[in-house]
Amino acid sequence: MEHIVKLTSSLDLVTGVLLAGHGIATVRRTPLRARAQQMQRRGFEPGVPHALGIPALQVLSGLGLAAAGVRRASVNDLVGTGSAIAVTALGGTRLVIDREDGSVTSTTGGATALTLAGVLRLLTSTRGRPVARILTLGAAAAAITFEAARRRRVLRSR
Repeated sequence: MEHIVKLTSSLDLVTGVLLAGHGIATVRRTPLRARAQQMQRRGFEPGVPHALGIPALQVLSGLGLAAAGVRRASVNDLVGTGSAIAVTALGGTRLVIDREDGSVTSTTGGATALTLAGVLRLLTSTRGRPVARILTLGAAAAAITFEAARRRRVLRSR
């Protein structure tokens, strides 16, 4: 059991640092207007809130996940669990959208790994509590479904 906690903590730390770094690099590398236009082309309207919100969510959830990994967070760690829900939703949404667009790239592989890391964290943090497990996985699934459906509606209206 202790080996699983150590593995999950290490995975949380690495995933969190990489995700936070990616969010920071995105903001520094690409101007806001270009990110907003790219988001609108992909079906996320309005583009500016997504262009600001997605990197911010990446940084915050990445830092929360990394903090949970450093602390070897217990089962009742709300920051780690909340971050894991956000991480799973971010990765899952990107995975679904890339699949719908038929644009499978290395970023899709990263989104898959991010989703799996988030799901693993959720499964281990809700061990022995089936209702909590259903609620946390359901929250991530609801966020993915909402964003994908909203995007489809925007693309159909064009």
